[in-house]
Amino acid sequence: KKSFTQRAEILKAKPLRIFFSMYSLAAINAELVASYRDQRLATNSQRVKKETGKLNRPGNRGGCLV
Repeated sequence: KKSFTQRAEILKAKPLRIFFSMYSLAAINAELVASYRDQRLATNSQRVKKETGKLNRPGNRGGCLV
């Protein structure tokens, strides 16, 4: 792979490794993945609200920076 693709994948994998590092591959199930997703979305949502000063309301594009 190209170097910029490798860097991007490493950056995307880092939070996954941190969250799932205490589990064996066999122990990772849908419940753990859902927990990670919920935690990630909650953290991202709080960050966007803080950066934009906007709440997640209809017509506000869900707090997106677009």
